[in-house]
This record gives sequence, C-alpha cells and structure tokens, in this order.
Amino acid sequence: MTLADPIRLEDAEELKRARARRIEKVARWLLPAATIALAVLLWDRVVVWNQIPHYILPGPGLVLQTLVKDWAMLLDALLVTVQITLMALAVAVAGGVGLAVLFNQSRFAEMSFYPFAVILQVTPVVSVAPLIFIYVENRMVGLLLCA
Repeated sequence: MTLADPIRLEDAEELKRARARRIEKVARWLLPAATIALAVLLWDRVVVWNQIPHYILPGPGLVLQTLVKDWAMLLDALLVTVQITLMALAVAVAGGVGLAVLFNQSRFAEMSFYPFAVILQVTPVVSVAPLIFIYVENRMVGLLLCA
C-alpha cells in the first residue's frame, strides 16, 4: 500500500458524492415536473375514457383554452382574490400575534378564549360562510372573515 492509495480512495468518494449531488439537483425539479405531467395526462385520459361531460369535469385542454380565451375576466378575478388574500393575511397575522401575546401574558385570558380558538380551528368555513354573509352587510368584511 502506497501513500497515494488513500488519496485515490478519497477522490473516488468525493466523485461519488459529487455525482449524487448532481443527480439530486436534477431530481429536485425533474421528479415534480414529471409527476405533474403524469397527473395531467391521467386527468385527460380519465375524462376521455369515461366520457365525462365537460360541465362535470373539463379536460385539461378545455381548461387551458378557457384560460386563454377568458384571460381578461380571469385576471380581474385573480387581482380581487390576491387583494382579499393579502388583506386576510394581514388581519390573521395581526390577530394571531395579538392573541399570542395576550395568551402569553394572561393565563386567565388563555383559559377564557382558548375554547374559541379551538372551535374556530375545527369549524369548516364552508359551514359558516352563508351565515357570515347573511349577518355581515359589507361584502368585503364577509370575504375577509371567510378567508
């Protein structure tokens, strides 16, 4: 055994690690992209093979056509959705931080309001959204409460 043998072994290990890093780097984007492509292909085949009407489950081609054709209308809806989402995020962060500070500073406040926090977490929004829109007159406030 010569002095050069351990260096070659270390070089081989380093080459193996470098190859594994390259494979992982490609796999990080290739695997999700392939999975999405496979899911879209499966979606298309399920619609075609089962002859599902487009009003029940449109195929990916029809969805893409509609997206291109109705882009102006969908862009307006997207902007409204993004606006409401960002406003709801701001309200949620402010409210969450405020409640966290309150719960941390006062054990009695935590014991008093914790059941409401749990109830709000386990109640589906779909079940209370109609009630929110009935009782809240301002549409934007209703949307923020639902978001």
